Amino acid sequence: MQNVKNKKEKKDRMYTQHGLKKAQGILSVINGKKALATFEGEKIVGYSTLEEIQEQFYKRELPKYDLNF
Repeated sequence: MQNVKNKKEKKDRMYTQHGLKKAQGILSVINGKKALATFEGEKIVGYSTLEEIQEQFYKRELPKYDLNF
């Protein structure tokens, strides 16, 4: 069951900051932690906490790119 305290708004979406503007999710606080949530309609269907996202940078070899947007 989802207990939504604040309704999400379009302005809450996280978009790519460089190149083509694409939505990446909704910045949210889930179970007291900052997270990037994925919605289908009004329902959260998945999320990653910012800590989990940061951990991924140290757990794997990342591809490297040189871009000029």
